Amino acid sequence: MNMLKLKHQLLMIGILCVLNLPISRVFSQAELSHFRKSNDLPLFHMATVNFASEDPDLSRLELYIKIANDQIQFIKSKDGGFIAEYEISVDIFNKDGERVDGKIWKEETTINNFDETTSRSLYHVSYVSFDLPPNEYQISVSLRDLETLRTGLQKRSIPLRDYSRDELLVSDILYLDHLFLREDGTLDLHPKVSSERYEKSQLYAYFEVYNIGAYDSVRITYEILNSGKKSVQKGGYWLKGEGRVTPNFFEIAGDSLPHDVYKIQLTLGSNGNTVSIEKSFKWYWSGIPVSFAKIEDAIEKLVYIATKKELKKLKKAKKEEQRKEFLEFWKLHDPTPETNENELMEEYYHRIDFATEHFSGFKDGWKTDMGMLYVKLGPPDFVERDHFNQNLAFLSGRTVKSLEVWMYYQYNRQFIFVDENGFGEYRLANPQAFYDIINR
Repeated sequence: MNMLKLKHQLLMIGILCVLNLPISRVFSQAELSHFRKSNDLPLFHMATVNFASEDPDLSRLELYIKIANDQIQFIKSKDGGFIAEYEISVDIFNKDGERVDGKIWKEETTINNFDETTSRSLYHVSYVSFDLPPNEYQISVSLRDLETLRTGLQKRSIPLRDYSRDELLVSDILYLDHLFLREDGTLDLHPKVSSERYEKSQLYAYFEVYNIGAYDSVRITYEILNSGKKSVQKGGYWLKGEGRVTPNFFEIAGDSLPHDVYKIQLTLGSNGNTVSIEKSFKWYWSGIPVSFAKIEDAIEKLVYIATKKELKKLKKAKKEEQRKEFLEFWKLHDPTPETNENELMEEYYHRIDFATEHFSGFKDGWKTDMGMLYVKLGPPDFVERDHFNQNLAFLSGRTVKSLEVWMYYQYNRQFIFVDENGFGEYRLANPQAFYDIINR
């Protein structure tokens, strides 16, 4: 059998299990809790920003929550379209763990086209704000799908700064997808809540400057650094003051930025006074897994599915061509080319991420024997730890500190992992069982 074809078949078995089989099995979930999938929960994005409140003694926290259509369950509505309803809960805690504020509300989104119910590019953004005393806070945000009752949860720490002083001050940076000037002269802001970028994506940095007199100006300089701390863009300009609050923004040349994590360092100076702030942002091409800051990392981890020839071609491609070659690779191996999503790619990188998170030790988890097996075959049907009875004969003459057995019923195979040194570095003790599957 063609080796690449077999690799796809093994991965597709796992995908079909993810898409079609229920989570519960005849075995105890406690035995499989180690392999519980994080992508079973609604995935939403969250952006937080700190501005000055209208009350000078308080500081404003603004929160934006974005969820794509494919993360919530749509049902047919009475008017013939489709509707999804979900509940958002926000809790804010102080440094002592005491709840100081929060809000619970329901959202709904309606569409007419059934195909849009599973779209990843269509989404809904929710907004809420809180005015609180300047301090360090912990925010907890949960999003509950009211049809499936699945709940996603995110937590984040955020400092709210003191803007009460009568001196040059600057707010947080809020990254935007778009902005428009209304007829009344105010700005209509569209925050960039997630990191995805498209061919025509725009990127702006918005912030507020405080306490610049109407006849004064402030010098603004900025520098953008990549993940390697190398400067990739910089600029400067003068801003005329408008009193208590002077809103401002500048456009970032996003089309010249490759797939990476960046940071803006912003400095303002006026009459000998200076103030600085910095904030990171992710700028990831759509179609490339967001868990990788660099496309080279995503390509490196194709080792379990790509042929040597395909890997060589991807790695040797010029920087500006790598994204195109990467997308073409997955387009050729898309099991459902008629849809916008590539289930094979999503499942593959989910397994890579899971292996990295759970099996890392002396080397990256996806490179370990457990990681390799998990990526190729998916989660086991049953796991048994420290079990020596059935396998003593197989392990005769070897000193084993710990042992773990993974069972896969669709292959009628069990895989035995042993930790000979007690350091948590498990090795596959019966690789022939895996080779038997490959050589069928």
